[in-house]
Amino acid sequence: MGIGIDGQQLDTCTAMGGIQGTFPTSPTSAFPVCRYSYVDFSNLVEEEDRYQIYGQIDVDLGPNTTFHAEAIYAGMEMIDYAGSPSYPPVQGPLGPGSANAFSVPASNPGYAAYLAQTFPAGSPAYLSSLSNILFFRPFALGGNPLDERGAGLGSAENEAWRISAGSSMTSRTISAPSSTPPSFTPTARMRSATSSATACSEPSTALAAPAAQAARPARTGASTSTRSSIPRRAIRPWG
Repeated sequence: MGIGIDGQQLDTCTAMGGIQGTFPTSPTSAFPVCRYSYVDFSNLVEEEDRYQIYGQIDVDLGPNTTFHAEAIYAGMEMIDYAGSPSYPPVQGPLGPGSANAFSVPASNPGYAAYLAQTFPAGSPAYLSSLSNILFFRPFALGGNPLDERGAGLGSAENEAWRISAGSSMTSRTISAPSSTPPSFTPTARMRSATSSATACSEPSTALAAPAAQAARPARTGASTSTRSSIPRRAIRPWG
């Protein structure tokens, strides 16, 4: 088919650290490709500048009203972003896209050397006049000559901000003084007085001995005395 990797007759892909393989186009066919890892050209942590600002204000507009506002800003600048030495082009002289967008005519000074390094002797006859570039990257395994690390240069800037404001109001309930004085019912005191009165009015069951038994017989001795007993009421406590 006349499809090959640039320099495959010299094993250029493997010699430069790549992996020669295929890119499947169907279950039964595939294109030869040279794979490589661009991780070696990237940094684990890129140098960047970050900015973060936050502000808040609270103002009392009245006895019950408060105004609140806040703002936040965050920014990031990454001037030198290291990545793959290059990426497939998205358009070329033959049209948009990354496939068959470029071609090399036979009039190119390096065309004969390119054919000898890429294809074996007896290449298809149509390659004698023109060669289409199916997939390619301007810089790959050899790195980007414009950077000392060989990486592709890029930059990134991100900005984010948020502003919010609002007011809040609180209500206070004030009750007017009443013109009617509060009523007071001494329930406990009335109940105590009533119970005491009831206890006093009830007939007592614990009376003193009858008057006939009040006079006790005189004791024998030098003197005798008579002691009378005065009847007493026993009042039961309330409760």
